[in-house]
Amino acid sequence: MKYCKKPDCNNPVFGGGYCKFHQYMRGTNKIRPKSKKRIKEDIVYKNVKTEKQAELEAEGKYVCVFCGEPFTCKPDWHHVLGRDGNLMVDKKHLFPAHYTCHILKYHGSPISKLKKEPWWNRYLQWCKEFDYELYQKELRKLDRECQ
Repeated sequence: MKYCKKPDCNNPVFGGGYCKFHQYMRGTNKIRPKSKKRIKEDIVYKNVKTEKQAELEAEGKYVCVFCGEPFTCKPDWHHVLGRDGNLMVDKKHLFPAHYTCHILKYHGSPISKLKKEPWWNRYLQWCKEFDYELYQKELRKLDRECQ
């Protein structure tokens, strides 16, 4: 696991040696402006997140997909089947998560460490009930690391 180059930052690297919060420190490699297509996609994505949040709140299920705890700040959004193609804006496979559960633990830790998290078995059970294919995908991650 690589960590951000910024002193005293323990977030995982997003690109160019920095986390997503410190990308501005990449120096002269200026980040290109967003394309018109990307601006439109961002608007759709923002609307999808707002709709999903409203649906989950109405159902009383607006909690972290990993730990099951409510939010005290703005959530991160986990794309359970990835973000390729239309999955980026697929409400069915988009769930809110705490930044620490999602980025720092789920995406930033090896499976052996995740298995020790108190929420890991609950998350696996949720995957099994939500989408058996997703559950199988998570089990394959476990198998790969055990080999």
